[in-house]
Amino acid sequence: ESPVPDVLKPVVVFFLVAGIVSSSLFLISGMVRNGGEDAMNRTPTVGDVAPGFELMDTGGDLISLDDFKGKWIILNFWATWCPPCRAELPTLNRFYEKMDRDRVVLLGINATGTEKPGVGKDVRSYVSTFAKENGINFTILLDTKGMVSNMYGAGNLPTTVVISPEGIITKIKTGVVDSFWLRKVVAGN
Repeated sequence: ESPVPDVLKPVVVFFLVAGIVSSSLFLISGMVRNGGEDAMNRTPTVGDVAPGFELMDTGGDLISLDDFKGKWIILNFWATWCPPCRAELPTLNRFYEKMDRDRVVLLGINATGTEKPGVGKDVRSYVSTFAKENGINFTILLDTKGMVSNMYGAGNLPTTVVISPEGIITKIKTGVVDSFWLRKVVAGN
């Protein structure tokens, strides 16, 4: 004989099915909720919309990524203490001098939070002086809290991110870039 009387079998089946359905819905909603958070907190990759930001330049002006909509944007994450970053500066400068500024913007994003200007020295003037002494003519933005570097996953320096005129990330390169690569990416290749 069955331990459950026949009259109670439909009730037991109902509660079993209801329990399975509600557990499934709970698990699915948790996955969707976590997926949404992960999507917001994850590092963007090629094909993603470039996250917007505002940073101060070495002159003290607030610059927004939105200021350059409709142009190719090259973000180069770097620091003064980084030997590969220093090695690629002449290439970036030559590219900047020759690029079509109506079509392309080059922004150097200094990992300012990692800089060590010395006691009593202002980081902004330290980076500005470094830029002048090294002939950097393109705009340098100061990522003082590392938020933009973290947002773009630029933990290793240098990192270069290319954004299309439509605001889509088209290339990400960790390491030194060369002029051929720079010309190629803004040509849309």
